[in-house]
Amino acid sequence: MEISEMLSLLDCQPALVCTYGAESSWPWRFVRDEFRELSPTSWLGMTIIDLPGIRRLGWPFILNQE
Repeated sequence: MEISEMLSLLDCQPALVCTYGAESSWPWRFVRDEFRELSPTSWLGMTIIDLPGIRRLGWPFILNQE
C-alpha cells in the first residue's frame, strides 16, 4: 500500500490517497481510497475503483476515532 497526497479523482481537490499497487491481486490493483478530514476525530473516506466507466463513482464511509 502506498499513501500520498494527491488530487481526488472525484472533484480534483486535495486528498490523502491510499493505493494498493500494480502487483496487488485483482481487484485491489484498481482500488483507491481517498480520505478528507471532517474534524479532528473523523474522516470521510471514498473507495473508488479506478476503471473506465466507474472511475467517477465513489463509495463513501466514515472513520471515527474513539
